[in-house]
Amino acid sequence: YTDPYGLTLSNKSSLFVWDPKIDVTKKAVNPVVVLKHRALFEINVSNVGNKNLSGVFVSEEEHSGLKFIDYSNHDEWTYSFNNKHTWTLNKDLNVGESVLLFVTFDTDSVGKFINKVNAEITVISNVEGIARPIISFIIFKSNLKCLYVNSR
Repeated sequence: YTDPYGLTLSNKSSLFVWDPKIDVTKKAVNPVVVLKHRALFEINVSNVGNKNLSGVFVSEEEHSGLKFIDYSNHDEWTYSFNNKHTWTLNKDLNVGESVLLFVTFDTDSVGKFINKVNAEITVISNVEGIARPIISFIIFKSNLKCLYVNSR
């Protein structure tokens, strides 16, 4: 058998199936916030596959009603913006390992927000000299409600 990358397997070959997987959860630390106050989200990214992962990044679209302020763990994550907020993990994510990222937004409108986050990986596995990119894509939604409070 010869796969699309040119790797030939014979009856004497042993095959190990790489199964790179990530799990991502995102939650509003306080699901209800007052207008013009800060909303804090916790994003947890876990390696639930059987291969160490490199090139892990989390991204989300710009939101009306939420203005990005800052993120935690500047030593573990690098932030960039190119039509969406993107945080790239500065290290490999080992099998069974989880990392946290906290992101802070100011609220500038009243309403209910569905805040989506995407977590993606680019794994380069080198099997018998063949480099293969493998990409996984996951979406997780977090709900946030912003209220106007009359301060009379």
